[in-house]
Amino acid sequence: MDKKCIIVGAGDFTPDFKKPSAGDIVIAADGGLLHLQSLNIRPDILIGDFDSLNKKVDSSLSDEIIRLKIDKDYTDTYAAAKIGLERGFKTFELYACTGGARFDHTLSNIQLLAFLIEQGCDAYIAAPDFMLTGVKNGKLSFGKEAEGYVSVFSHTDISSGVTLKGLKYPLNNATINSRFPIGVSNRFMGTESSIEVKDGILIVSHCLGFRYSSKESF
Repeated sequence: MDKKCIIVGAGDFTPDFKKPSAGDIVIAADGGLLHLQSLNIRPDILIGDFDSLNKKVDSSLSDEIIRLKIDKDYTDTYAAAKIGLERGFKTFELYACTGGARFDHTLSNIQLLAFLIEQGCDAYIAAPDFMLTGVKNGKLSFGKEAEGYVSVFSHTDISSGVTLKGLKYPLNNATINSRFPIGVSNRFMGTESSIEVKDGILIVSHCLGFRYSSKESF
């Protein structure tokens, strides 16, 4: 498997956090440090303006500390992802990036997910009860073991050539847009299934743990 850039924010943390493997990099985005400390994991990088971290920030907390200005045009999580991209990572796992008291941060992290997908990365947001991923001009395939709900949303204004196979509600070469949620609350049916888009970016929400089994880009 590809080495991963694991980013932990300050939102709702999932108990299904997958601990890093050799070659992975772990980045704490500001208050995400507290989630990692609860698991006795020391991040490789601690980045943020530290407005949500009520403790002294020094070298005991991380090998590398990057302090950002409070007044800036991007979030701490976005800055963390940019570092991952600059260091050559193509697989991103974002934890504690939904929920909490700031719904605007949830929305901004969905935009970040779409940005990473647009860059050709495999990217996920893992929340306590669901997972988000996406696909641009390509196809996600799921195995028979996938179960529960799956929802598909157009992140781009228009997504064309959308085909859903093996799900309860199929689509064939459809055009969907970002203003009508026709893809919400579909279901896996215990068979191999796929989600395809020929032109556009789709955001896919599904049960935590059921990642796609293969990805194909067009």
